[in-house]
Amino acid sequence: MIITVTLNPALDKIIYLDQLHPGRLNRSSQVAVRAGGKGINVARILKALGSEVLAMGLVGGYIGERLEEIIHQEGLPAYLIATKYISRENIKLIEKNKRETEINQEGKVDQESFLVFKEKLREKLPGADLLILSGSLPHGLSLEAYQELIELANEYKVKTILDSSGLPFEYALESRPYLIKPNINELSELAGEKLSFVPDVQRVVRKLLQKGIKNIIVSLGKKGAYLANGEESYLIIAPDIRVADTTVGAGDSMVAGLALALERGYRFLEMGKYATALATLYVSGEKLTESNIEKMINRLEVMDGDFPYEKL
Repeated sequence: MIITVTLNPALDKIIYLDQLHPGRLNRSSQVAVRAGGKGINVARILKALGSEVLAMGLVGGYIGERLEEIIHQEGLPAYLIATKYISRENIKLIEKNKRETEINQEGKVDQESFLVFKEKLREKLPGADLLILSGSLPHGLSLEAYQELIELANEYKVKTILDSSGLPFEYALESRPYLIKPNINELSELAGEKLSFVPDVQRVVRKLLQKGIKNIIVSLGKKGAYLANGEESYLIIAPDIRVADTTVGAGDSMVAGLALALERGYRFLEMGKYATALATLYVSGEKLTESNIEKMINRLEVMDGDFPYEKL
């Protein structure tokens, strides 16, 4: 079983409109509402691909109730802990030309609810193969929250995938998660410099490997991914595709692909290829099936050794 953790879930309201006119009345052509938060997104994809998954998280107030209702309607296995603060709501504006504007609220959680959550997670970990920690931390929690959860998973010898950013991400590295998946911007933030070329990414990744992180996958957006584990390093170049609707969720689909590949015992390169193919397929809008993933894998280009000095 794979457990995903979403400490800062959100009710995502996606508003479609022909064109956004700032400062003026705008009318939507369509509105969709879904349960959001990176861990929930990952769990949704894992379930769709047949994996046994449990989505755990913290929800509160009337928005939390709506989140639970939507998750239940989807048939997504979940264990959600109530918090005294209302869960957040995010707005995503998508125009006809595919331009996206996001307005994300900052969530808040009380520490007491987090302690209850930790105990419930402790109960579930003995039956887990993998723990996925995704997304931002809400206000009210310590910056070491992810670090604490990784240490808890380590007690039960459960591998962790970490996909976060900022100080919570930096602190969590001290607990040596099994695999981290920063995107290029998150890695730049961690390094304290703008990383614009693959050799620069390689240099920063090497330093992280020397600190004890076993596996690192850096998502490079439409360029693909760079992955390294101390023995191997590869640049996986994705094919040019047409974005069907939105790129939101591409990183979550890559995390889901990494988790599935780990669960199935794939070797390092195959794991990276599977995850990159799944993420590329996701943004293309094609159906997520093993057959389509395999076709996309065959379209990937893999490089090792000397990497091109081209701007990312």
